[in-house]
Order: sequence, then C-alpha cells, then structure tokens
Amino acid sequence: MELKQLYMKDDALISRKEYIFQVEFDKATPSRFEIRDRISKAVSAEPDMLVVRRIDVNFGERKALVLAYVYSDKKIMKQLERQSMLEKNGLAEKPAEKPETKEPEAPKKAEA
Repeated sequence: MELKQLYMKDDALISRKEYIFQVEFDKATPSRFEIRDRISKAVSAEPDMLVVRRIDVNFGERKALVLAYVYSDKKIMKQLERQSMLEKNGLAEKPAEKPETKEPEAPKKAEA
C-alpha cells in the first residue's frame, strides 16, 4: 500500500489538521484501521487523535482518496466528530442497547 499526501490544511481555530491522501493498493481496499495506522506514521501523529472521515474508491480502480483529520486535543475531537464516526474509527464504544420492556397486556373483555 502506497500513501501520497495531496493536501494539508491547518485549522488552528478548531485545533485540527485536514489531510487528503491518495492510497494505492494491490488487492482489496485496505480497512479504515490499516489506513489510519499508515497515515498516523506518515504525519507523525498518534492514531487515537486521527479520524478517517472518508475513503472514496471508484469501481475497478486500485486507488482511493482518503480524507483524514488529525486533532491536537481529544476533548475537541469528541465535541466535533459524530459518535458514529468515532465508533467506525475505534475511538469510542457503542452505547449499550437498552433491553426492550414489554408493556403488560390488558386483559381482554369477554364478549357477551
């Protein structure tokens, strides 16, 4: 898997850097976790401070465009990113599902 940085923007106001990478691969599209690890090494960032937002692959091509954000503060990352995006990146746990409570059935009236 080859990684090529196409774009970098520093958003100092919200303490993050925005990157666009082109990823070339031989077989199947790499997982979000593989891409996140490679990007974190390329930009010298901690993997738990990096969120892979998008992986765009055109059908039949062996390359993808990846949009990734690197945050400098974990608190700001949790405020700005959706919970589902943090879950996809392995940065948050899925909330436990509440067991369904069944309402007691009302007794049926006998027909006369």
